[in-house]
Amino acid sequence: MRNLPDDIIQTQDEIITFKSDDIRHDVMYVFVTECLVEDSDLKFFLTTASRDVISEYCRSWDYKRGEGERCLYIPRKPVEMYELFIDRLQLDILTHCTVSDREIHYSFSTHLGVPDEILKWDQEARERYVEYAKRGTQTVHHARGMIVGCAGAGKTTLLKRLLRCSDAEIRDVTSTEGLEVHEEIFQICEETKTLKGKHID
Repeated sequence: MRNLPDDIIQTQDEIITFKSDDIRHDVMYVFVTECLVEDSDLKFFLTTASRDVISEYCRSWDYKRGEGERCLYIPRKPVEMYELFIDRLQLDILTHCTVSDREIHYSFSTHLGVPDEILKWDQEARERYVEYAKRGTQTVHHARGMIVGCAGAGKTTLLKRLLRCSDAEIRDVTSTEGLEVHEEIFQICEETKTLKGKHID
């Protein structure tokens, strides 16, 4: 254990670790960008590295890197590179930052059998989908609500307010002739037992 660079690594109970996460990131970034130069190197890395390492350092080709973000871009070709990347992360790739790259959505959908619409959901909804998909079940509740009242009572105005429409839209409300049907998809928040939707929180 002699001749170890004390400013980079440390030993404790005969376990060697990096001195800090910043140093670990720097070393890993140099490794993935300078050492994985051939397709065979990258394929070996994607096959043998831990899921955590792949998740932390790998991104799809068209991913827009944030300032200071250190990552390895997986090339689009050969196709098996994307397939290996997706295979290693499985459904967890739906909550990975690389989902912001819309060019890889088709690969997600076809390889994992996930509807493309799910990839457009926000992070929280995608996390919930992954959680339920791993469990193998998802409960779907259906409910109907009706607003009834006398003519001119303000039923449509009430509905517009519930849907958080703008004041301009509410001012433009005209008397409804007949019946109007509106559909809204809500998520049920288990902790608070409340509904959360695109318009209603």
